[in-house]
Amino acid sequence: MSSDIAHVIRIERIISGLVNAVINGGLAWYLFKSKPALLLWGSEGFGADLMATAFIMLFIVALIVVPIFRRKARLGNISATWDNDRWLHRQLQRFPHSPLGIAVIFGLVGMVVFVPPTLLALSVSNITELTPAQYAICKGCWAGSLAAVLVGSMIRVAVSRR
Repeated sequence: MSSDIAHVIRIERIISGLVNAVINGGLAWYLFKSKPALLLWGSEGFGADLMATAFIMLFIVALIVVPIFRRKARLGNISATWDNDRWLHRQLQRFPHSPLGIAVIFGLVGMVVFVPPTLLALSVSNITELTPAQYAICKGCWAGSLAAVLVGSMIRVAVSRR
């Protein structure tokens, strides 16, 4: 029996968002709890940490999600319809076939598309320093949101029949 992909993506967004929020918030707290404050810029600033997090987290999530959903598609447990009139669907069909290539692209998308606006918003808001607790909460929410937004596209790439 084939599952409705929109329903599956909604569930996976919730799961991926919550799991990545907890993991990334917890890691940020563990790594930075002994520091009095974290600066946005600099060699040990949290701007660089967000760049690394975007790439590594999305790389790992894609390496987990793509094989799982390819298997589900192969077994007939999930199917997707493609609308070539939709810009996003056309772009996703251009992704490489290998899970490693897909993971690299999602990691780069996270770094290039999502981190710069985040850093710009922080700078414009004059938020250049956070306590470890503030950063852990912010990073957890940010990472969870990022994973939730992109996991749907990861699933669509995985189940596409190219």
